[in-house]
Amino acid sequence: MYEVAAGRRRIAACLALNIPVLAQVKELTDDQMVAITFHENEQRKGISDIERGKWLASVLTARTDLTITGLAASLGMDRTTASHLLRVASRLPDDFLNRLSDPRKLTAAHGRRMLQEMDRDPTTLQRVMNALDARRNSRNGRRPSAGRPEDDVTFALGIARQKEADQDLDQESPLSDLNPKGYQVWRDSNRVLSVSFKDNTTSFRLPPEVPRDLAKRMAERLADMLADEMTKVRKSTTK
Repeated sequence: MYEVAAGRRRIAACLALNIPVLAQVKELTDDQMVAITFHENEQRKGISDIERGKWLASVLTARTDLTITGLAASLGMDRTTASHLLRVASRLPDDFLNRLSDPRKLTAAHGRRMLQEMDRDPTTLQRVMNALDARRNSRNGRRPSAGRPEDDVTFALGIARQKEADQDLDQESPLSDLNPKGYQVWRDSNRVLSVSFKDNTTSFRLPPEVPRDLAKRMAERLADMLADEMTKVRKSTTK
């Protein structure tokens, strides 16, 4: 009885074309089998963190004698990395992943951020999926090109944080309560403004699709608002 350690796709292709298969027969332990399969998968072009996590989960299901620590060690992988991959792959449902134009772009870091928002607000996942549906419908079912400025992963993460950002703005929270690096402003499932903080500088960034003439008008309006606020501050300090 033989088991394929590596080259499953090549063997399947050869069998489909009736081409003889040249194979090496080796005696391998279960741990060696897992390691060989893992490293072969890593050679695949475009393998995603979701796929890695699902593969790790399948190994742990098949090998009940293995722990996450033992599996990570046999693969030369950090245990924390393995845990993150497993958590993201197991908790993000296919209903969400299938709504992304290219799920391979969703990294473990993206997944952790999504799960953090889901833990913070139980409505996050449904809000994000609804927004992705609306986004796709607005494109009449067309998926974005590879060069689109903002892909579905970035869009989804922005929607996930939208409720928190809106609460910050609605409550007029002091700067110390906001994200120290900045935040995004969303309206009707669309990102309308990005605000970033660095040292003593605040920067505003508009989406690339905003026309320059509109950006100019917005800048002039912002300048007028700032001038009015500074005038109020000067008057209050002189009283």
